[in-house]
Amino acid sequence: MSTESFPSYLITNPQIKDLAIGLQWLETLDPSLIKKLRIVIVQVKPVYRPGWPAFLNKLSTEAVGLEELDVQISIRFSAANWCAAVDIEFLRELGRFRWLKRMKLDGWFPREWPEYLLSRTGLTVWRESEHTEAHLRELRKFRDLLIPEYPSDFE
Repeated sequence: MSTESFPSYLITNPQIKDLAIGLQWLETLDPSLIKKLRIVIVQVKPVYRPGWPAFLNKLSTEAVGLEELDVQISIRFSAANWCAAVDIEFLRELGRFRWLKRMKLDGWFPREWPEYLLSRTGLTVWRESEHTEAHLRELRKFRDLLIPEYPSDFE
């Protein structure tokens, strides 16, 4: 697949909703264009594929011009399918984006993630004040269900 099959705005400001398409897009995109990426929006769906950390790694090593990363994590409560919300490698890869001007984390994730990302990137990635009380209540319920299994070498 060549980059001609992607709309021009997606070449410099992509919205990645599907991991397979995102990886294919990164693989086929000219390296000079990857360096010109400025804003990337990633939507992680409840049907989680473990390739997301590899995608983020490739993005963090090759998209050197990236300024903003917006990560939206979805889950399914009923199936206890918490996808990226329990993937430590996903979190580690987010922490590699140390040069960004802005990173936004939204959706469903453990309470420790914003603090960890602040320590790694220097960026405030989530603000409670930007969410409704109803969403915050549901997020607290979700977080109370999580028992993160961080490895002993996690930093």
